[in-house]
Amino acid sequence: MDLINQFLNIVAPPTAITLVLFSLPAYWFFKFLASIISYIFSENVAGKVVIIAGASSGIGEDINFWGYVYTTRFAIPHLRRSRGKIIVIGSSASWLYAPRLSFYAASKAAVISFFETLRVELGSDIGITIVNPGLIESEMTKGKFLNKDGRMEVDQEMRDVELSIVPVERVQRGAKAIVDSACRGENFLTEPSWFRTTFFWRLFCPEILDWLNRVFLIPPPGAPPTEALSKNILDLTGLKKYIYPPSLLSPKIKVG
Repeated sequence: MDLINQFLNIVAPPTAITLVLFSLPAYWFFKFLASIISYIFSENVAGKVVIIAGASSGIGEDINFWGYVYTTRFAIPHLRRSRGKIIVIGSSASWLYAPRLSFYAASKAAVISFFETLRVELGSDIGITIVNPGLIESEMTKGKFLNKDGRMEVDQEMRDVELSIVPVERVQRGAKAIVDSACRGENFLTEPSWFRTTFFWRLFCPEILDWLNRVFLIPPPGAPPTEALSKNILDLTGLKKYIYPPSLLSPKIKVG
């Protein structure tokens, strides 16, 4: 067994890379044709029942994994009968590993893994679209955090540290992209689409991505989190009013 694993350690990586490089053009061509067909024959959901579930506070509260699992378990028989769809809200945090989001990132990685496995098990019976948003206008991007005492609070200073100088997409645009993707029967959606490039950074040069996160998001030793380089750049350049939606500049959200 050890000899077999040692052999695969040597042979598998170059073989996989070679196969990927040779198959990419055909795969991309197939995906291009499939996207055109799905765009033309996009499903019309007018008059159909849509259930939106999920919350990060109140009766929906930190259930980010088990809430998905239990809801899906009881919904599957009904979805099978109606040829329904499941839209999963994952997160780019599942591969970006931003500091101070460890539990959130871990739960989102678990959610994505669960539904990718479920897609294999269910086959074509139920459509599953996994959405991995970048930064989109929401309660989180408005500064909703758990403090050290486990209580929910709005902290715009820490929000600016986490969001840094990354543009935040308006919720209307993000929601439309999600609905359109599900109607086209797509398996995955990253919104905004440019955010998917971060996945390739994680795949091909993870050390560089980790270094960038430490440099920009971690403050100097002994300094508070609000002294992170990302926050200083945001304040000094005045970019906030150009890259954040108006609702993030003066958030009005209910805590608790």
